[in-house]
Amino acid sequence: MSMSSRCLVVLLGFVLIQACSSSTSYAPDATTGTFDTSTGGGGTGADASGEVGSSSVGGGPDAAPVVTFTQVYTTVIARRCSPCHTTSSGMGVSLGHLDMTTQAAAFMNLVNVPAAGVECSGKGTRVVPGKEDDSVMYLKISLDDPTPCGAKMPLGLPALPQEEADLIEDWIKGGAQNN
Repeated sequence: MSMSSRCLVVLLGFVLIQACSSSTSYAPDATTGTFDTSTGGGGTGADASGEVGSSSVGGGPDAAPVVTFTQVYTTVIARRCSPCHTTSSGMGVSLGHLDMTTQAAAFMNLVNVPAAGVECSGKGTRVVPGKEDDSVMYLKISLDDPTPCGAKMPLGLPALPQEEADLIEDWIKGGAQNN
């Protein structure tokens, strides 16, 4: 069997494994040629070397962890943002024009959407995929950066824990995907 035929057989084998597995990703890493065998949803799993750890974008040692919007929504937005950004009478909806009633609404109203509301209209984009420092949402919750408009969030409450701010930052760095 020729080398190209063997490569095709191996690739087809991995495709079949991926098709049969709903919780594990077997995507090839373009930089190393190895396969990422981390569990779905950005959890931990064994990599091609058998090492267990957080999966990461790009597979490099300094790559940001893979963070899904589902993680961001359930861990941060639903708990910390929704109390004000869920109903028509919620101050975050009436003043900030930002509805986070559901995960779908939150994503639709965040990614590539110009900032709106009394203080932030015309001051940038809520979430710019891959660019946390250009994302109004991140700057409003960042513990280290000044807000480009309005008050830090959550309004009138303690700042987010570093882990939650990092989760949002990593999701944006990873391309702010709806996953």
